[in-house]
Amino acid sequence: MKQLFLLFVLLTTLRGTAQIDSFDLRNFVLPDEMLKTLDFSGKVYGFNSETKKSSGAPNFEKGFKTDFSLRFYRFKNSLRHQKTASIFLRDYLRAYRKTDGFTYGRYSFDHTAQLTINTMNRRYFRSNAFGGIGLITQALQGKTTRVPSSSPQTMRSATLNVGVPIEFGVGRVENITSAWHAVRLLKDLEDEHLLAHSPTEEDILSLAEGIADSRYRRVFDERIGRKERLKEIDYYLKNSHLVRHDGIDYFTTLYDSYLYGLGGQSDRLSGHRLSLKMTIWKVLHEQKKKFLAETSYVSYHPINQYWQVNYSVNFFAGQNYFFSTKTDDNLSLNVYCFVGYYPNSRTSLTGAISYIHQDLFNIKKNRAHPFYGNINARYYLSPRTAIKALLVFNEVYYGIVTSVQFGNGEPTEGLISFHFQINHAFF
Repeated sequence: MKQLFLLFVLLTTLRGTAQIDSFDLRNFVLPDEMLKTLDFSGKVYGFNSETKKSSGAPNFEKGFKTDFSLRFYRFKNSLRHQKTASIFLRDYLRAYRKTDGFTYGRYSFDHTAQLTINTMNRRYFRSNAFGGIGLITQALQGKTTRVPSSSPQTMRSATLNVGVPIEFGVGRVENITSAWHAVRLLKDLEDEHLLAHSPTEEDILSLAEGIADSRYRRVFDERIGRKERLKEIDYYLKNSHLVRHDGIDYFTTLYDSYLYGLGGQSDRLSGHRLSLKMTIWKVLHEQKKKFLAETSYVSYHPINQYWQVNYSVNFFAGQNYFFSTKTDDNLSLNVYCFVGYYPNSRTSLTGAISYIHQDLFNIKKNRAHPFYGNINARYYLSPRTAIKALLVFNEVYYGIVTSVQFGNGEPTEGLISFHFQINHAFF
């Protein structure tokens, strides 16, 4: 009888603890938080592509691109609301030389300036159902210059679109990045033999909430913010009696985990959402409007602390109008799948593929059906500066057509490009 009692006590004790590596990130629910960020991104990359057709000479295109952007983002999370707002500024330049069977050595320059404002406010109810409304504004100004053998040609364009999306659905997606960073911090301390005991699930969740408070708080003077955040985390670890001692090994491990664990370098999400969204678009300077209905299902699944699988399926149904006359309608399908590997908060390796099928009920139309894929490797030089290597490949299938451009058959286009990018966050 005594042995059974001791066995019961042992099992009860073991049940109250959690091995760090086996902690389920999906157990974390983000508390009430608000995030504001301002990010700058700049990249310069070259490309070399070849287009193969069923008849005629192949096309070759090579050149370089520059792409600079500034993005302000605001996110607010609570039990009943999820609010997002972003302002995006972009300057894009593309210079290239194109050679085909009709024109040789043609130089082209494309320049685009873009402003996009996107907001969405979702309100959740007790049944995990939600309703939302937002605002989308897109302003675009472009200039294209062609330099053929005869004389240069310049074309200019400008558009301003406004859309109001209304959304209904069920399900919720949570940001679990803070839980992942809490596990990474405790694992680093364990590897250095600094933990006094194995943390319970409650310990991990409490630490994750504390990290979320620090992670979502933005300050312009990072020196002051870093000191305050480190004090808060140090206080929690000591108050919960998780650390064995507070020597130099403890502080250097805590500092390194802070630098690459609280900046939000790699986001991890969990949950699913099924929604129906309807958007009315208006082109302000033209007598055009568009109605778009979208049914989508998204799923974010953290397999474990290192691997993540996401996928989504979207159906789009749209109608275009000129004045009050319908000019076009379309039903399209978009399938997306993502796999991510996160060995630590400094490094990530991800891959994604997507397929878009336009005009599902009329495949003989000259509509593109592109297949896209990418492999993305990212490493952080500092908490605010990252280098990124990106390999992109796609194949575009145009359906069965007969035209002067493609001849008879099933034309395709292929493209492989390599990007090298630097990102820096100001605050």
